[in-house]
Amino acid sequence: MTQDRIVQFFRERVIFAKLAAIILWISYAVSILMGDHHGGMKFTGPVVGSDPNSWIVYDEHYGVFNFRGETNGADHLAWYTAARLIREGEPEKIYDYGYIHNYQKEMVPKKRWDSLMAYRNPPFYCLLYLPTSYLSFTQSWLIWCGIYIFGVWFAVGWLGGGRTEFWWLMAFFPTFTAISYGQNSLLSFIILAGTYRLLKGDRVFLAGLIGGLLWFKPPMLTGLVLWGLLDIRRLWLAALGVVLTGVVLTLGTYPFIPAVWDGFIDSLNGNVKFTDFEQFKMHNPVAFWRLLLPEATAWHWPLAAACSLLAVLWFVWVWWKHRNDLAILFGALVFVTLWGSPHALIYEWSVLGITGILWWPRLAHVPSARFLLYGAAWLVMFVSTHLAEFILNLQGDHTVFPRYAVQISMPAMAVIAVWCGRLLRSDPVKRASLP
Repeated sequence: MTQDRIVQFFRERVIFAKLAAIILWISYAVSILMGDHHGGMKFTGPVVGSDPNSWIVYDEHYGVFNFRGETNGADHLAWYTAARLIREGEPEKIYDYGYIHNYQKEMVPKKRWDSLMAYRNPPFYCLLYLPTSYLSFTQSWLIWCGIYIFGVWFAVGWLGGGRTEFWWLMAFFPTFTAISYGQNSLLSFIILAGTYRLLKGDRVFLAGLIGGLLWFKPPMLTGLVLWGLLDIRRLWLAALGVVLTGVVLTLGTYPFIPAVWDGFIDSLNGNVKFTDFEQFKMHNPVAFWRLLLPEATAWHWPLAAACSLLAVLWFVWVWWKHRNDLAILFGALVFVTLWGSPHALIYEWSVLGITGILWWPRLAHVPSARFLLYGAAWLVMFVSTHLAEFILNLQGDHTVFPRYAVQISMPAMAVIAVWCGRLLRSDPVKRASLP
């Protein structure tokens, strides 16, 4: 009864969650439209006898910077830069991060860039951005934002969702960060959704071929690989497809750009450690322990490995209970990919929308618990990043003493996963079974 009252209390206030998401998106759009005082839109005010169209003046670099002077879609620079270097005949520079740093400084208007958006993906991935590399960076970013959103609309349908699910996905904070940062996480969403749709249609080998496209970001294959190892007798064709796609993408490009592949291999050691990221934006076991125990550096990876092992055991438990229910297993493999990965950042968690859509009907028998679980996941991911940043900022200069923070998303999502695992129920009538 207490749970029902709590659910009723929050259900009557769902409008506030919707308003928060709407305000977030509107604020971001306005910040882009307003630009900033270094280069954007300026309102000169009405002048007697003048054309009203002249009251607003647009800088030539309008759209590059937001109202705070930050570069819009900055992460997109990594792939845009790599594609431009290939187009300009300098592919061997893609993993030369010293060169990239200076190259990007010259590329961003008004010398406003003094950071580094390193290209960390395999060499073949940047070829996808060659067509838009002929455009300006901002135009390229906006086009890819449109492609991602358009693709997600269809992907939600492949998962069995509709307009409601799509709009809630857009209200999910990780989705907002994927678009505003200029990230490619929604491409992973589309590929995984397509893989699910093909598995559901018994096109197992083709599903593997499509799933293999995740080689552009290998950690996103974690759940698929784990599931394949557990169910290799039924999924061997899918496994073959994944491997074949990887071989084609690698061997199909290596003979033409061997030096680039050598650079990629040389960069792996530094990139795998993920130490040059703002840790409060990372939602994974390694970052959790780095924030909580900043001085215990020797324990970060062992503790993270223990967390990843627990995530694997959780997946095995769900697989054992629901091994014939495709929707439940696919939702679980997405979750274990995110929670068990040492490299998941806030925007990667946009892929959790797949789990949310697939598990919604599997929790229909416990509507109150389902509402609480989904609401908690949405709220935690909405506040966790900035809460960790706020805690760090309260402690001042990190060079004087170590700063501590708790990324509440990690323990919260673990509890939600276990709770869901206990409540999930296969539908013997509507179940999408494995072949």
